[in-house]
Amino acid sequence: KKRKKKTVVGVKFDHVSVRYYQRVLEFNPSVTNGPPIGIGWKYKPGGSCTVDQWEVRKKERTVTQVRRRPAASHEDGGPLSSSSPLLLPRLVRESMLHDLGYTQKEIAQAIRTVRKLKDQRRTTVDNLNVQSVEEAMENATHLMKSLLRVGKRKGIVR
Repeated sequence: KKRKKKTVVGVKFDHVSVRYYQRVLEFNPSVTNGPPIGIGWKYKPGGSCTVDQWEVRKKERTVTQVRRRPAASHEDGGPLSSSSPLLLPRLVRESMLHDLGYTQKEIAQAIRTVRKLKDQRRTTVDNLNVQSVEEAMENATHLMKSLLRVGKRKGIVR
């Protein structure tokens, strides 16, 4: 018998390429309050490094960001978790959007749109409980109509 060599299949990452994407006013309804910020399609290349260098830099950046961040209060979007340096208080997001050239009117419109989307999601979730009852009613109606059609054909129903 010939023995087959076992082939080891795997993936290896050795370099990280960094891109800096534009920030844009978003319409994501998962934001707690205020305007959501997202990333656009445009970007600028930011260089590359090894995965090991990236991990070291990432740890340094996280520690620096947590140290530099002022304590958030309820007025500007609530407390921030030190475990998530990506959470931005409402006032910080609004300030960033103003710096990016968005008007107060555009920001307010985005907030209204997000509230409307949240309400639509809430309505959908609330209606999920009623959905099975609605389906049962539709099936019963369909069954009654088909029985009446059969009855008419056989002369039972006029």
